[in-house]
Amino acid sequence: MSKMGKDKWIGVWEKPSDSLKAQVGRWEYHDIELISKNIIEILKITKDDIVLDVCCGNGLITKKIAESCKEIHGVDFSEFLIETAKRKNNGENIYYHCDDALNIDKKFKENTFSKAYCYFSLQHFSYKKGEMLIKVLSKVTNSNGLILIGDIPDIRRIWRFYNTPKKKLSFFIDFISCKIRGVGGWNSLDSMGWWWNPYRIKKICDRMNLKCEILEQDRNLPHAYYRFDVLIKT
Repeated sequence: MSKMGKDKWIGVWEKPSDSLKAQVGRWEYHDIELISKNIIEILKITKDDIVLDVCCGNGLITKKIAESCKEIHGVDFSEFLIETAKRKNNGENIYYHCDDALNIDKKFKENTFSKAYCYFSLQHFSYKKGEMLIKVLSKVTNSNGLILIGDIPDIRRIWRFYNTPKKKLSFFIDFISCKIRGVGGWNSLDSMGWWWNPYRIKKICDRMNLKCEILEQDRNLPHAYYRFDVLIKT
């Protein structure tokens, strides 16, 4: 995860739980299987690929992806989650690094990876830092490589998530509370972080001369009703 201000989002990822799923907001192993399979299919990961997992958390998905590639590197800002990943979700072809996501171009040489992904995490990046993330990901991914930014909250479908009077009331209370506490900055909407418009990401990619495809999520995925994916070709 990228360090933001005083790391206001770290608490979201370092939940005081012994459950690996609860630590990163995933509650069913079935979800992990579906998400991992989806990442592998979209990125067309093979045994020849060297893969980068940015904001890898405790490595639940990283370990699954490792079964299908030559080598995978997981990066996360949280020391706690990286240590958990090393203890619980390690393997011969898995390497974990505790670092800021926006520093990966300093940690890895250009064109190091054939495939890269950042899943369930873009919401924790402001629009400015989200653009920086795409830039550094494109640097460390080789030519003709693929980058997946996955599970992004869609601002156009926000009311599909807040879809009851109770949830809407909770949203407005949360919104005001976040602004008073200064969580997320004035451009984010709630404690979930930044909700993105797909076309904002497309414009970012256009400025970088990157090909970008907006993807609707598989309906079987747990958050498909209000999230989307982006596939970037370097």
